[in-house]
This record gives sequence, structure tokens and C-alpha cells, in this order.
Amino acid sequence: MKKISFFLLAILLLLSITSCKKKVESLPPVIEILSPVENVLFTLPEIVMVKLHIVSDRDLTVVRISIDNQDQIPISVPVFLYPDVGQFDFEVEISMDKLPEGTIETYLNVKVESSSGVTKEFLQLQFEGPFLISKGFYLISSPGLNQTNVQYFDTVFLHTNFIELANGFNDAAVSSIDDMLFLSIKTPDKLLAFRHQHAELNWEKEAQMPFPQLFNLNLTEELIYTGTGNGRIWGYRTNNGSEQFISPLVFDSVPGAIGVFEDYIVADYKSLIGPERGWQVFYKETAVLFQKYSSQLSVHAFYPALQKNYALVFGNVGSLGVIQFYDIENNKILISLNFATGIITASCQMEPGYFLIAVGKDIWQFNEQKQSFNLLHQTENDVVDLQYDIVARHIYVAEKQKLSIYNITGDTLVNEIESSNPIKAVRLRLGYPD
Repeated sequence: MKKISFFLLAILLLLSITSCKKKVESLPPVIEILSPVENVLFTLPEIVMVKLHIVSDRDLTVVRISIDNQDQIPISVPVFLYPDVGQFDFEVEISMDKLPEGTIETYLNVKVESSSGVTKEFLQLQFEGPFLISKGFYLISSPGLNQTNVQYFDTVFLHTNFIELANGFNDAAVSSIDDMLFLSIKTPDKLLAFRHQHAELNWEKEAQMPFPQLFNLNLTEELIYTGTGNGRIWGYRTNNGSEQFISPLVFDSVPGAIGVFEDYIVADYKSLIGPERGWQVFYKETAVLFQKYSSQLSVHAFYPALQKNYALVFGNVGSLGVIQFYDIENNKILISLNFATGIITASCQMEPGYFLIAVGKDIWQFNEQKQSFNLLHQTENDVVDLQYDIVARHIYVAEKQKLSIYNITGDTLVNEIESSNPIKAVRLRLGYPD
């Protein structure tokens, strides 16, 4: 009996000693990023090599790696790894071609999970580029009634016939990201999207009844906008033509020039039944009408001003060219400047705050901050179109049957191309290295 009591006492003593020992809990994984180093600069396009070492007393269940923006939204394709037992070292390649619009900061985001917990680690990275290069230009002309001819000229001015259409010409735009030419044509009215390679038609949209007309184009990085005969503005994805923006129906007027701003879309509307015209402002995200502004200015183009949600409006009143500063959110004109020499026939933006404006045969440079004009060049005939190559820093000046290319100051002729057909427009093909 004494032996049994002694044995039970020993067991109780052992249990009490064991219970006094501190319980050791398993800790979450620790992430060590071996490569890249913080704030390293990458020039796009680039393949980012990621090397990791994970310290963990438990086997890992999943490792997730991505490059995110400032809102922790992935801007690369996330990589998911499911490690083998005992695997704690990893090497992964992440391909980065370009930064999406709105990207301010970039981070490597590593997330590791195990049965003992979840760990996240962030490492700030820097990206620049990819850098645009000049690839050539499209010269658009009209051989005859309801005919459109597009010729393509490469960087050494060798040309090929890109496409010929039995339609009239409305407008054109070129996407550097998608390497596509967009043509708005008439009779019948359509929006055509051609890939540059093989002049392949990627998608098309027909003008809708009961007023099947298309008007001006405005291109952003991802969307192309056009006005229609039923008063609507449509915004399509550049890569596939899917509808992303549809403004309300307007039966008594049609949109002409369209401007795209930080938070708003602004369009110049002309009445179908009288001389009245004015601007309509829509929320960019919802296409809901925000406000209207009454104006007799026949708008040639809307451009973003240096200040957010302010517009520079180029247009004409009668035989007078006008530039106005429009405060979109407060719906008022702040400044109005007049050209005494005639009406605006063509314009383009050189860089933020600087513009080229053609008034008849005169080409002016306009400085937004100084509100000043500088006469750059005078042509033999009225200017049909103006474009500025931001890479080569060349000015493209289209007259009725001649395209002239000048240096940035307009005093040196780089090349000249004669056209047997009346020129309608010139559009530059800028893009990224193949």
C-alpha cells in the first residue's frame, strides 16, 4: 500500500513540474527577400527576378508573390507557389511590360502561409519606361467622293498602301499601347479598329439608328470615345471594342469635340433645329450628366489644362479664333483670349502647357502659363492638320496636298511629301520596342 501511495505521489509531482513548464508556441513564418533590393530601378519592359528565403518551423502551404501599386492592387500577374515539404527557398521571375495608368508607387508583395500563421512583406521598387519610339505615320487622304486612302510611312519615309475604303472620312486616332489605327468613316458611318500588323481589322462598330452618324474621336490609354447622331457619347475598349461608357440620349443636338479629363467628359453639342450650342459635362466613371454650359463657341478641341479638371478650349466664334480656360467643376470661363488673324483650323498638344495652333497659314505656339503666343511658321496654303512627335521632336504640318515635317522650332524642313489626293489627316505611330 505504501508503494502504491509513493508511486501515485511521484506521478502527481511529475505532472505538477510538467505543468509549470512554459508552453512553446509555433511562430509565423519570417520572410527574407534576397533579391531585388529595396528601391532598385528597373527600366521597362523587364523581368524581375525574385529570390526568397523563408524561416519557419512548420512546412509552408502557399507563397504568393506580386508587384502591386500604392493601393496594394496587383499590377503584375500574381504568382502562387505550393512548396514541397521542407522547401524554404524560392526563385521566381515576374514579367513587367508597362505600368498601368494611375500607378504612383510600386511594391513587391510577398505573402506566406503555414499552419502557424500568415506573414506579409513589402519591398518598394522603382520602374521607368517603357520609352516610346517613333515608328512612322499614317497619311490619310481622299481620292474621291466617299473614298478614304491610308498610306503608311516608316521612319525612313518608305511608304506602303495601308488600306483603301469606299467610305468618307470623319476622324482618326492611333493607340501606342495596342498598336492600332482607329478610323471613323461615313456612308455608312462606322468605327473601325485596325491592328498595324497586316492591316488586320480587329473590331468595328456601326452607328446606331435612328440617326446613324459618328463624329469626332478622343483616345485615352484604354478607351476611345466617339459622338453619335443620337446625341450619345460612346466609349469603347481599344483592345476589343467592348462598351465602357454610354452617355444619355440627347434627341435635339449632337456632340462634336470631346474632352477627357480627370473626373469628367466634356462635349460640345450643336442643336439640330437651330443655331444654339453648348457643352455637356458627364461624370467619367458613371456617364451621368453633371451639368451644362451655354456657349456659342464652335469648339475645335478640348485639352486638359495644367490644373486638374480645368480645360483649355480651342474654338471659333464667327471668323475669330478663341482660347478659353474653363473651370469644369465650377462651370465657368475664367479667361478668354482672341486670335485677331482668323479661325483655328488645326491644333495639337506638344507637352503639358504647350500647344501648336494653326490659324489659316500661320502656326503658333501657345504657352498656357504665360498665356503667350509665338509665331513658329507660315505655310503656302491653309493648314489641314497638325501633329507633334514627342520622341523625335518634329512638327507635322499637313496642307491640302502636301505634308511637311519640321524641327521643333519650325525653321528647318526635315522632309516633304507631296500627295496627289486631298489630305484629310496625318496620325503618328508611336510605340514601344518590339
